[in-house]
Amino acid sequence: MLKLMIEEKDRAVQNAIAPLRWCVEREVIEELKQRGIRNPHLLLLIFHLGDAYIGDNNDLGYYEYWSWRSNMERKLIPLDRLMDYVQFQRSGKHRIIATIVGGNATIKNRYLYKRFLWSGDDCYLPDFRLVNQRGRLDSESISSYMFNTGNAEIDIVVPDGLFANEPPEWEKKWVNLWYESPAKDQCHYRKRRLLSYTIKPPAALILYSSILLVRYVAAIFLLMCGMRCIDFRPLIHLMSYDTDDIWFGVQWPYSVFIPKFKAADVNFYPAFSAAPIITVPVFALAAVVSHSALIGAIAALGVAIIPSLFTLVFIALFGIGLESIASLARLIIERKFTVKGKEVKKPETHRYENDDLLICTENYTPSINTLPANRRTVYLRYMNFKAKWCRPFAR
Repeated sequence: MLKLMIEEKDRAVQNAIAPLRWCVEREVIEELKQRGIRNPHLLLLIFHLGDAYIGDNNDLGYYEYWSWRSNMERKLIPLDRLMDYVQFQRSGKHRIIATIVGGNATIKNRYLYKRFLWSGDDCYLPDFRLVNQRGRLDSESISSYMFNTGNAEIDIVVPDGLFANEPPEWEKKWVNLWYESPAKDQCHYRKRRLLSYTIKPPAALILYSSILLVRYVAAIFLLMCGMRCIDFRPLIHLMSYDTDDIWFGVQWPYSVFIPKFKAADVNFYPAFSAAPIITVPVFALAAVVSHSALIGAIAALGVAIIPSLFTLVFIALFGIGLESIASLARLIIERKFTVKGKEVKKPETHRYENDDLLICTENYTPSINTLPANRRTVYLRYMNFKAKWCRPFAR
């Protein structure tokens, strides 16, 4: 059995960053040993139950289920850490679900992070595979991928007034510029604000000047190619549009210099060499070398009327030949350098096996002050400091 203890009063937390302590029964430790679990972690799922929470039967309404599912917070913590801190971002009733996950000696910690935290990975488990529509842990879904045991959950209320006041809107936009998400708490915001009034101004000047130069070069290049559907708005609205929006709607070969003709169900394109991107450099080079604008114009005209058929045939043959060479090289490399299976190193024994502090013997107080000095890690000390001086912003 797994037991969770959070700092609360009348089922309500007193701080938006609350300490959370856990312990397990000795039977869980024995089960971990028997199964050879060397990297047990505590998986925490924290989500807001919302106003549509249905009282005594602890069920969630259908629409409420879909709303909290996209706002679930996850934490993966080594089991022998004994405690951690949970940060809430909104007021109201929350549910904290915990379960112990792990694998055998061949499953490394990196796999656990891929499975539960790294949403961009192929083996990532989405929220609906972890928690069912009733807001309960789906143990069967997790156990189909790895060992899990010791499930526990608690419901807690986050009162209003525990969150920091929002900064001015104009400053918030500047401070959060270049970040994917807004600052979560006051300390996070102070760090960003320090950079915003020291390093960011000159960096922004250099960056946006470079971006503007790149955008104008790209737009001029596409114009000289005669491409259609060029978007010129990124040249004016520097921060509202991305650079690739300029050529997002551009498709080859939709150029004014490449009208399409169709004969015998085959598409033919006249020479692209008539585009300014080719004729202008040829004219300039010929005029400089010969010291005559007339010769430059003749050279550019000659380049413009080169039949595109020869160019397309050359490119096609060269592409086929290059692809064949690459395929042959890959075949030689695969036969010559065979990848041998790596030997699995014996994992280290974690201290949870003889950790009496992890065994449930009483109702522990969820506070860093109750831990022995050697278990008060730098991370826990930092989170304890953060809980006192860094109030989160409500989201």
